[in-house]
Amino acid sequence: MIFVVKSYEETKDGLTAHGELTITDRNSGKTMTVNAYSGGRGRYSQDEVSLPIPIGNYEILSPTNIGYRLEALDFKPGNDIIDRTNPSQGNIRLHGPGSGLSYGCLAVKTPDEWTSVQEMFSNTQTGTSIIQRYGGLWFQKATKYGNLIVKLDSGLQREQQHQSMIYFWR
Repeated sequence: MIFVVKSYEETKDGLTAHGELTITDRNSGKTMTVNAYSGGRGRYSQDEVSLPIPIGNYEILSPTNIGYRLEALDFKPGNDIIDRTNPSQGNIRLHGPGSGLSYGCLAVKTPDEWTSVQEMFSNTQTGTSIIQRYGGLWFQKATKYGNLIVKLDSGLQREQQHQSMIYFWR
């Protein structure tokens, strides 16, 4: 799965990344592209800063009550926190449309597109991944639906990136 950021928009709620999410089932070869966005406040309401999902690589894991867990493949994979983000980002999910803010998660734009994404996930072959619980005190297995790559559209100039995106890992 690839989320290509096509543009950034400054709003009263902060920075929002708009783009296209392309999903390919490796077994069937079926591909779909839907519109998606990411933006909203940081991990804590007092951050008063908008942080879309950082550029990088993620695992798509078992759904939670909010959506599918997007686990950053960073320095400490499995901890539900994106390392080296300031302010800290974590609890990133892939979910359907909400109020227009995704609070850093990746949101599919319309209910119909979200239904299509969920149907594709329900028919895909899964694997397992190990995640941390309670600050790494114990570990558990999670269902892995695949990988997500978040990247910039080739036409989006690097200078247009929000300054907070400079330090994200590759």
